[in-house]
Amino acid sequence: MSTSTGVGPERVAVARVGMVAVVAHHRKTLSGGLDKLWAELAGAGVEDPIW
Repeated sequence: MSTSTGVGPERVAVARVGMVAVVAHHRKTLSGGLDKLWAELAGAGVEDPIW
């Protein structure tokens, strides 16, 4: 059973992300590497992190 009214597309709330800085440490590793980190940040709405 659907609860849709057929009136229009559902509205989705979008949260704005503030500034995000990425701090690296030479002894730390990331599972998936920097590409994975970039993808995770982009998925969370971070477009241009400070490195």
